Amino acid sequence: MKLEEPQRFIAPRHVSTIIGLGPYEVFPNVTRMPVVVAGFEPLDLMFGSTMILKQLKEGTPNWKNEYVRAVNYDGNTKAARTNEPRILHG
Repeated sequence: MKLEEPQRFIAPRHVSTIIGLGPYEVFPNVTRMPVVVAGFEPLDLMFGSTMILKQLKEGTPNWKNEYVRAVNYDGNTKAARTNEPRILHG
C-alpha cells in the first residue's frame, strides 16, 4: 500500500495550549496544507473536521483555532519557558 502525503492537519489542543498557534503558520504558507487546532471531545473533532473540509473545498489553506476556549496565538509562555529545555533537547 502506497502512503499518500498528508493533505490536512488537526493539531492537538494539549500541545497547542503551550506552544500557541504561531508554529502552525508554516503549514499553509509552505505546504498549502490547512491546519485546525481542535480538542479531543467529539464536537471539537466534528467542528475541526468541518473547518478543514471548508478550507479544502474553497482551496484556501489556512490555520484556524477551533479550541478558542483554551488556545491563543502566543500559547502559555510561562509554561513554555519552564519546559524549554525539554522542548529543545528532548
